[in-house]
Amino acid sequence: YFVCNGFERQEVKVLPGSSGYVSGLFKLVFNGETTSEMSLFTSAEDLEAELDKLSSVGSVRVHALVGDNYTAYTTLNGTKNGYSGAYMLNFGIEFRATKMMGSPRNYGELPLVSVDASGLSNVGSMTVSRTCASTVTSGYTFEEQIITLTSSD
Repeated sequence: YFVCNGFERQEVKVLPGSSGYVSGLFKLVFNGETTSEMSLFTSAEDLEAELDKLSSVGSVRVHALVGDNYTAYTTLNGTKNGYSGAYMLNFGIEFRATKMMGSPRNYGELPLVSVDASGLSNVGSMTVSRTCASTVTSGYTFEEQIITLTSSD
């Protein structure tokens, strides 16, 4: 994830406010489409599956950016009854370029993902940043389309 290889990469980070941890549900928004609500304890694979359901997203990979060897995307607040929240939510989204016809190809600078945190409590800060910009493979050509608009007025 940390080596730019032509794919668009965005990092999402949510940190708690003064009381120590964030809790609740969140959604991701991309290009006007919104995922279903997800728990802070949702796996990276489930997060990826939710993004895959959006028609404006082509092929994506979600990368955990927390913990030993970056194996988690949350640092959890554990209690004797389980987890009550997260000290941090931090993951990367890699928009993989594809030549598949009929699906978004993820070429060029994409709009940033946003986090709908209306279901979260105690959010101190939230950032989404572009860590790598997408590039087009040398020699790749895009199809050309001509559109004609006419008015009846």
